[in-house]
Amino acid sequence: QTCALPISVRAVSVGRYADICGTPCVCTGPAVIPASAGVASTILSTTVVVATVVDAEPRTLRLDACVTGLDAVWREARLLGRVSHAYDATFDVVDAAGCAVGSVTLPDDVRVGDRIAFPCPGCHTVGEVR
Repeated sequence: QTCALPISVRAVSVGRYADICGTPCVCTGPAVIPASAGVASTILSTTVVVATVVDAEPRTLRLDACVTGLDAVWREARLLGRVSHAYDATFDVVDAAGCAVGSVTLPDDVRVGDRIAFPCPGCHTVGEVR
């Protein structure tokens, strides 16, 4: 899915954060309590990873982040920084280590250089994704 509005964690735009820090990068904040209309948890965390597409083959995307073991929630992944009018398609995702890490539904025109944001439950560090 595309996201015309900025995705933010603790009032920080993750797209702008990636502009400053480069990718892959992580931003951690309180998890949202399910079915609470956005109420933040006082005990659980979620980390948003921003990664760049480094290779886009038909139905396969390779990211610049190591994602194995992070339990990425691919159904919540978003294309950052541009609006796409393409139909959605499902892609297999390969991380920087060459491991198949799941599948994601994004616009069919995803290309090299696009940035993808996706959440992972828990608190993760940039060292885990680089």
